[in-house]
Formats: sequence, structure tokens, C-alpha cells
Amino acid sequence: MVDFDYEPIEALHSLLTKSRSSKDFLAIGGAVQMIKVYPYGNSLPFAIRMAPASHFLLGRELFEWEKTEYPVLDLTGTKPIVHYPLSYIPLPNGLHGETEVP
Repeated sequence: MVDFDYEPIEALHSLLTKSRSSKDFLAIGGAVQMIKVYPYGNSLPFAIRMAPASHFLLGRELFEWEKTEYPVLDLTGTKPIVHYPLSYIPLPNGLHGETEVP
């Protein structure tokens, strides 16, 4: 498993979830938004898990019935973890990563 350094995301998350009673950061709030940018302009948004049943994608909370195919960054634990939903889709018995071209 690759251990990415999510320290900036963790710091931003702690600022956004800081108690609203603090007068330090009144102008910010909401959910963390994260997009991984690849060379040549390709990008991949990440869904953010703020609580066990609370997921955000590009700043919008997903409805209970919505599913995402994007990676999910889980910020609920002590250390951020990335889950890849598409990795849980079972492959048909004959494929297993190999396909035949007719």
C-alpha cells in the first residue's frame, strides 16, 4: 500500500470542521474538495467521507441513494484512507484481467 502524505488535506479538514464558535475563520466552511491532476490535463475528483454516512463530491453532499465510481478519501479515522469503489466489482470467471481479441 502506498502511503501518500495527506497532511494538507488533514489541515484543511480540521479548519473546515472547527467549531463555529471560534471567531478566527468565519469566512470558511463546508467540505474538503480534492482533485488529482495528471499530466496533459487529465484529472480525477475524489469523494470525501466526512462521517460514516456523509459523503461529498466536489463540495456537494451526495444523497443517500447516490453511488460514486470515484475514489473515496475517508477522513473519519485517525489517518486518511483512500477506498476505490470500482475495485470491489467482481469480474466474470473467465476474465481475471485478460481478454481475448477475435
